[in-house]
Amino acid sequence: MSVKLIIKICDNFNLAQRTSLTLIDEIASDAVLKAAYQWLCEKRAHHHLNADVWQILRWWQEKKPLLQQQLRSGRYRFRELHLIWGKDQCIESWFSIDALVLKAITL
Repeated sequence: MSVKLIIKICDNFNLAQRTSLTLIDEIASDAVLKAAYQWLCEKRAHHHLNADVWQILRWWQEKKPLLQQQLRSGRYRFRELHLIWGKDQCIESWFSIDALVLKAITL
């Protein structure tokens, strides 16, 4: 599912507040991505050393402009959801960059 599709759904249901910026520009803004990045740091601090979150955190300064460009151009695509099977339960987990974008959409 693309970010533009989610934005269109929000617009159709009038869930987005309008400002001088478009909704996608607000989501891709430095302030919103910074808040989403801080949330990701808190939520995934306990993840395994081989988890993808550490690549995002380590290379954030390089990845952020690319992410902003993908969001603004409508080329960002979410990856598949991870299913982690345990003894008694199944946990669903987004890739870290997708979780960050989803958080940015909700801010």
